[in-house]
Amino acid sequence: MHLICLEKAENRMDWWTVVGTVASVAGFAVSLWVLAVARSARSAAQAASASARQRNLVEELEGVSHKFQQVGTLIQQEQWIAVQMWIEEVTASCRVMLTRWPDHLSTERKNELMSAATLLSSIVTAIARAEGEPLNPQQKKRFAETQIRASGHVHSALGEARREQERNGDLTNGD
Repeated sequence: MHLICLEKAENRMDWWTVVGTVASVAGFAVSLWVLAVARSARSAAQAASASARQRNLVEELEGVSHKFQQVGTLIQQEQWIAVQMWIEEVTASCRVMLTRWPDHLSTERKNELMSAATLLSSIVTAIARAEGEPLNPQQKKRFAETQIRASGHVHSALGEARREQERNGDLTNGD
């Protein structure tokens, strides 16, 4: 009788060992699945973040492009104080973009943004040198040409940023 009880206890232990082993294997499989899902979610979150940063860069460049147009209009209207104020804002925006998104533009486009800021700064310097004296038509023409060249640099950076945005599958451009 004692032998039968011992045999039943061994069968129960074997059964619990099998159940425990199966549960361990199932737990391990679930852990691997959760790990794969977490990695996939992390990759998706990183891609979404990169897409949002690219979209923010495009929006910022579009804003700067619009400001460049305003500078051109103000130059035509000979509103020199407003020109100076807008140029200071535009150059600050260019520098902020270069600091905020250094890895989203090629070296060539970063250099063009710096050139755009420098070109516009030269207009402010020339206006300041005039010390309130009326500017001659040649100076106004040079200012307009400088503004157009600087604007072209910004448009090149905007084009590159939009191209990267489209390559990454983010076709929204805020229009």
